[in-house]
Amino acid sequence: MDATLEAIATEAERRFGATIVREPPIVQVLAPEAWWRRWLDLAPAGDWGTPFASLAAAIAAGTGVTVQCVAFEDVQVTYGSAGRPPTLDRIPALRPVRPGETPPIGTAPGEP
Repeated sequence: MDATLEAIATEAERRFGATIVREPPIVQVLAPEAWWRRWLDLAPAGDWGTPFASLAAAIAAGTGVTVQCVAFEDVQVTYGSAGRPPTLDRIPALRPVRPGETPPIGTAPGEP
């Protein structure tokens, strides 16, 4: 993983001028809160949240890569082209999503 991480960091610095910390990445599954609510309330799927949380923990234990599920308020995404990254029209409030827990969607930092 170290060689891959170095290659990703070097490419990000070259293409976007971004400085990347050379530590195992955090993979975030990002989606609007309404999307997460539809998935979390999908009764025919059964209890998928607990096995999903176990799988994410096993990935972290085996690879050092943390998997996070995150909900955000609706924002406008402008997709990049010609090597430009996508951008958001504002910084969204991010809420942790924890399948298998109650409540499954937490509050954003600074929210009551």
